[in-house]
Amino acid sequence: MNASTDYRAGLRTQREEIENERLSVDGSFPDWLTGDLVGNGPGQFEAGDTRLRHWFDPLAMLRRFRIDDGEVTYANRFVGSRDYEFAERNGGVRTPFPGTPPDRPLWTRIRQVLDGTFPDNPVIGVQRFGDEFAAITESPTALTFDPDTLETTGRKDLTAGLDSDLTLAHVHYDRDEGVFYNLGVSYGRETVYTLFRRPADGGTPTPLDDHSAGPLAVGHQVASGLGVVRCLHMQVLRLRQDVQHRSGHLAPVVVHHRQVHHPNRWVVRAI
Repeated sequence: MNASTDYRAGLRTQREEIENERLSVDGSFPDWLTGDLVGNGPGQFEAGDTRLRHWFDPLAMLRRFRIDDGEVTYANRFVGSRDYEFAERNGGVRTPFPGTPPDRPLWTRIRQVLDGTFPDNPVIGVQRFGDEFAAITESPTALTFDPDTLETTGRKDLTAGLDSDLTLAHVHYDRDEGVFYNLGVSYGRETVYTLFRRPADGGTPTPLDDHSAGPLAVGHQVASGLGVVRCLHMQVLRLRQDVQHRSGHLAPVVVHHRQVHHPNRWVVRAI
């Protein structure tokens, strides 16, 4: 396996931050193709001496490819989350990550569990709220950033207007309606998933439906038509049929794993 196809490159830390470096282009772009492609994902797989064990644990890094007048420039920058700042300052993990416990005293860990403290390390995706851009993860908080410099500029409460502890990271945009669909999650005796709709400008969300899925159920995604969800045992289900409104448009579909007598049982709702 050569360097260009070695998948291990995606599991290595990149500490260098680059600002607008011109890349070589093989061929040419159409004249109409211009703009930015911004991605988000793991940048640093350690916090001090602590190895971050899960793909959703590494410290988030934004990466931008800018196409302009047939040329491409590249930039990348760490997201300035509180988790990142703690790791840089103290050399450890601040909050409970999906696969890595925090490097904190026992009493602090207990308090974080009781208070429902979630990481703010937004390592999964990017979402646009009107004129604002934000890095997101499965958390109550999104971190906004400047698309030109990739500098972190602020924080946004994604649970405002919802009775949820956090929202999921894989939102779906309906271009016809100009809205996003997503799931909010509440934890307690039962895990409750709330399907909601949010205006494209980032305004107040509207809850549409909810479903109780048991105390240990884990959902990961809401889908339209073809649904993919990762659950307790990392099983993946692909819905092979489209669910449609009477009007013929694809309907938002909520897919749940139900931990009952049959571990592969799923619940599907069309809204």
